[in-house]
Parts: sequence; structure tokens; C-alpha cells
Amino acid sequence: MMGNHFEEMEKKRLEQNRKKQQDKETDAVRAVNNAKASLEIDGMKVSEETEAIMLKYAKGELTEQQVLELIKPKPGKTD
Repeated sequence: MMGNHFEEMEKKRLEQNRKKQQDKETDAVRAVNNAKASLEIDGMKVSEETEAIMLKYAKGELTEQQVLELIKPKPGKTD
């Protein structure tokens, strides 16, 4: 009987963690879309590469320093 209780509690905990992760990812996508829209309103275009970097940062997969390194202009490259 107690085993079922603990199994149910574990299922609930796992479901809550899954929901939190989904919410975090949804918030990250929303934040990136808002930033992208803001830049586009100002007349700037966001490349797919930059958008992917922004999304990884918003999800916590990249640090601010890593983002700066990734978006740093490459020598000899002009936009």
C-alpha cells in the first residue's frame, strides 16, 4: 500500500519537473521572439544563426561570454 503512494508521488514529481522544463522552454522561445521582433521593428534583420544562439542563451545552454564569442564579427566578414 505504501509503495503505491510513493510511486504516485514520484510520478507527480516527474510530471511537475517535465512541466517546469516545458514552461522554461516556452518562456525562452517567447523571449527570443520578442527580442527578434524588437530588432526587426528597428529595421534590423536577425539571421537564423543569431536566432539559434539567442535561443540557446535563453534556455541557459550558453553563458553570456559564450554568446559574445559566437556573435563577435569574424575578420574580413561584412554584412
